[in-house]
Amino acid sequence: NEVLDELRAQELIHLEKANQEPLLYRVLSDFCGYGPIQSLMDDVEVSEVMVNGPKKIYVERKGRVSLSDQVFVDDGHVQKILQRMLTPVNRRCDLTSPMVDARLLDGSRINAVIPPLALTGTTLTIRRFAKDAYTIDKLVEQGSLSQDMCDFLRAAIAVRLNVVVSGGTGSGKTTTLNAISAYIPVDDRIVSIEDTAELQLQQDHVVPLESRPPNLEGKGQITIRELVKNALHMRPERIIVGECRGGEALDMLQAMATGQSGSLTTGHANSPKEMIARLEVMVLMSGTGLPVESIREQMAGTIDIIVQQQRFRDGTRRVTHISEVTGLAPNGEVEIKDIFRFETLGFSTEGEVVGEYKATGYIPSCINLFRNMNTVLRDAMFGDKTSVEREYERIDRQRKIRQKTEKRLEKLRSREDTGSRPLITLKMDPGSETLANEVARRKGQQADVSELLSQKADNADPATPERPLTPEVELAVQMRERMAEKEKEQTRDLTGTSRDHLDYLENAGEASQAPANAPDITSRLRSRRGADSVLLRRLKESGKKEGDERS
Repeated sequence: NEVLDELRAQELIHLEKANQEPLLYRVLSDFCGYGPIQSLMDDVEVSEVMVNGPKKIYVERKGRVSLSDQVFVDDGHVQKILQRMLTPVNRRCDLTSPMVDARLLDGSRINAVIPPLALTGTTLTIRRFAKDAYTIDKLVEQGSLSQDMCDFLRAAIAVRLNVVVSGGTGSGKTTTLNAISAYIPVDDRIVSIEDTAELQLQQDHVVPLESRPPNLEGKGQITIRELVKNALHMRPERIIVGECRGGEALDMLQAMATGQSGSLTTGHANSPKEMIARLEVMVLMSGTGLPVESIREQMAGTIDIIVQQQRFRDGTRRVTHISEVTGLAPNGEVEIKDIFRFETLGFSTEGEVVGEYKATGYIPSCINLFRNMNTVLRDAMFGDKTSVEREYERIDRQRKIRQKTEKRLEKLRSREDTGSRPLITLKMDPGSETLANEVARRKGQQADVSELLSQKADNADPATPERPLTPEVELAVQMRERMAEKEKEQTRDLTGTSRDHLDYLENAGEASQAPANAPDITSRLRSRRGADSVLLRRLKESGKKEGDERS
């Protein structure tokens, strides 16, 4: 201002006061700022600045690209401003290295290409980020995703599912990744790895890492893959890779499979299925020589959720798919099922995309984890014909059945270990009690007969010649054979339901409810009980007589 006042006093220039401030801003921007694009960098509505040579500067506002009225003097002017941007961040762009990626002091990301590679002159692409990071609720307000999608992603992050955000260039992958990362618990140790730092993680326990290009001598380069390997030694609970472009995809998959569950990353793809194919190619780029089958098994076992982002023709950015990786299909390919999707219906008179978010009706397998964490979800989240509450009840029933099965197996193991038969408690209605008692009585009598026969065989003196069987023992053997034949005939006559019920009582020792024809089985068992009692009494008398003769 003092310089302008002095020039006006000497009548060297005639400048109205209304034009004084714009002139002062332009001069200061040219000497201390970013020249003609300084005003665009100060505009909070501008999300991207694209310089296509000195005379064409495009800007993106609210998703729409337009030509700006700002221009540079010449290409030298553009390169002068470029060097002013790169010097504070220790990056360079010259004939030996005509391309550069860097992060500016205000957090913006810049990519520059100079002649002779850029034929129309120095080309700059500056991606600007909001000072306040986008939240998932703000994305819902803007229509980038539905509330059910938001709740599902929140639950997925809470139960530590591995999530991949895919989409094209400028589709909003990093913004979505920033938004959903806010659901990571504050006590988790996070290691973020990027080529150019763009993430704005809101947690305190964050270790940001950034790759490094080679120096003037072509040495000292640190790649993302090396950083991912090093991050595994930093005790991370979650690893976030800004973008997988090459062989680091293999190290990322291995990190997801070796304890760093709940990790996040992004990748370029036009659909969830294409994202799987691209990851497969990126793993092959690592040069390890792994077979395709092993790579697919690794992806199917580590990646849980794929979030697909897309930028539409009207400039809006939306989440078009949320899909679950369910495993390997019979043909060996990774199988994906959509949970939510955005269906385009057409365009409005203003050229805006018209569509709606829909649930496909598929209930993901990760709902078991949601139940374990007592996650509250809307009942019809996955479709009008689905119910989260009914699914939770089904999971609880399966859990109880599993617990009972484990208890039974534990009893069987204990019986095998100790060699004794554990007590079995029958739980049945009164109508089945008589049948259960008959089965138990029959088993007990058969065991006594077998034990007595074995005792007779053991008591035989091997030095003496084999003695003929006594009439009582002969009778016992004959009666047992006849009972076995009769039992086979009765089993053939039994209906399927009665036979299954009898086997269940004999083998498992438990019964829930007796079938309708249980009295028929009871009567048959009673008819056998008398024969077993007579046989047992005769065997005991025979044994007593033989003992008296020996004594």
